[in-house]
Amino acid sequence: MIEQTVGITSVGYYIPKGILTSKEMAKLANLPEFVFTEKIGIKHKPIAGQDEHPSDMGIKAALSAINKAKITASEIDLIAYGAAAAILKKGEPSNQILSYHAITNGKFVDCLKVSSAGTKFPVSGTQINDELNYLKVKDPQQLKTILSDIYLENYVKVIHKSLEKSGYLIKDVDFLLTNQVKKSLSKGILESLNLKDDQTFISLPEYGHLGAVDTIFGLAKTLDSKKIKSGNLVVLASSAAGFSWAALTVKY
Repeated sequence: MIEQTVGITSVGYYIPKGILTSKEMAKLANLPEFVFTEKIGIKHKPIAGQDEHPSDMGIKAALSAINKAKITASEIDLIAYGAAAAILKKGEPSNQILSYHAITNGKFVDCLKVSSAGTKFPVSGTQINDELNYLKVKDPQQLKTILSDIYLENYVKVIHKSLEKSGYLIKDVDFLLTNQVKKSLSKGILESLNLKDDQTFISLPEYGHLGAVDTIFGLAKTLDSKKIKSGNLVVLASSAAGFSWAALTVKY
């Protein structure tokens, strides 16, 4: 019996042309600019135009991936959308997805969130307090504890577990692509795994944090640079508020 595989045929992305600088971000947040440039590690980031919506950017990213894969849209069976796109194909002989592992800790679900909408504050005909539309930290000290103690531990754990399911160890990894967090956390992840700076892609200074798209965007840019070669082992790892952590192991 031939083993059935699923692989990444192509990856596409779309970056809007608008730019927001660290100086402009500092003014909007009423914070010193060094908080963005030094502590977080961001110089500027792209921003969507007034007529650009998530669906628009998702379509452009998908078209990029479709063109790279040299297929037609009619050949696609299932779409999962965002501002970056990866085309997966059953039976793909290369770029095989080997394994996945995730951890979720719902105990911290309310630590970092946008309160508006959802079930607690549903959108209705009444006017909504604008303050509820912004990302809020309920307890800054709790968030600091999560980031310093639990966050890194679980990040490293899902990477090791995903590799273990694939029959590999961290020493076998050629590239680790992560979501973009502040400089100290990114450095801590690499150091904890004994990986070097040239084994990852840092997009934060020029592109900011794109959310869950960071890892796919990092993969696309690394592939564009021709750094990933046949036979390389690549791990995509990400985290999300709520809190959750996940890692995917891919063999090129």
